Amino acid sequence: MVSEALIFQLSVPTPPKVKYFVLKALKAIADSRPIYIDSVARDLLFVILPPLLCLTPKDEALAKEDAAEFLRLENDHMQSFTNVKRGATELWQSLN
Repeated sequence: MVSEALIFQLSVPTPPKVKYFVLKALKAIADSRPIYIDSVARDLLFVILPPLLCLTPKDEALAKEDAAEFLRLENDHMQSFTNVKRGATELWQSLN
C-alpha cells in the first residue's frame, strides 16, 4: 500500500526535503482518504512522528544563542519545504 511505502521512506536516511514531501503526501492521504491511513495512524502518532517533532541539538543551540533567529526560522515560509518539524506537525494535526 502507498502509505506503508511512504512510511518506510521516513525510516531510512533521507534528506530533509524528501522527508518533508513524504510527510505532506501522508497528510494529503489522511485528509482525503483517511481509510487508507487508518491502519498505520497509531504507529505514526506514537512511534514515527514524535522523534521528528523534537528539537535537534542544532535547534537547541540556536535557541540558546539567538532566540529571535530560532523563532524566525521556525516560522519562515521560505524554508518550509525543508522543515521536517512543520511537516510532522501538520500530519499530526490531520491525524488527531
